Amino acid sequence: MHPFGQSVALPLEILTAHPDSLPHNSFVEIQKARCIFPKIRQRGDGWCIPACYEAVIQHAGLASPTQEQIVTQYHRRFGSDGYVHMTRRELHCIKNPSADDLRPYGFPKGDFNSFTEIANHLLPNGADKMFVHPVDRDAKFEEYLNKSVASGLGAIIVVCPPNVDCHALLLVGFDGTVVDVYDPQHGGFHQFPVAQFNRDCVVLQTR
Repeated sequence: MHPFGQSVALPLEILTAHPDSLPHNSFVEIQKARCIFPKIRQRGDGWCIPACYEAVIQHAGLASPTQEQIVTQYHRRFGSDGYVHMTRRELHCIKNPSADDLRPYGFPKGDFNSFTEIANHLLPNGADKMFVHPVDRDAKFEEYLNKSVASGLGAIIVVCPPNVDCHALLLVGFDGTVVDVYDPQHGGFHQFPVAQFNRDCVVLQTR
């Protein structure tokens, strides 16, 4: 994700090197997470954040929005600022795009603030939950991880491994040292040291 919303594939060796080699305590994971968590894949090259919102929404039992709806709403708000082509790393201006037109692109203003506001705007009327981008997330990052696992709702977090672009992932487990995540880009579960996360998060809370 370079910047937010523009993910570049994490090399498979980054994703597979950790689980058996990382020391960890008794692992706390969302119950049956590997069976019940929606296996949503990002449907655009730079769509890791919208895909994470869609997965959390489906996991919570809400019908919408989808990542296409989130991206379409993003265009209504910020499309005049253009899009970054993920392969060419060029800024392109696109008039009246469909969601399909935007699949090769990332979002210059697509951070947790803008996408949280968009996702909440698109939640169904009467939804009993909403996304929160906590103001104290840096100081209380581990606390939010623990609470999100305990609630069973998960959270959206960002990993920044050495020498690799940052990437949005879905929290499914945490033992105080190691974070267990689902990756919407590769479609698998992986583990990373908590120190490799940027201490930013979006959580789903009851209204």
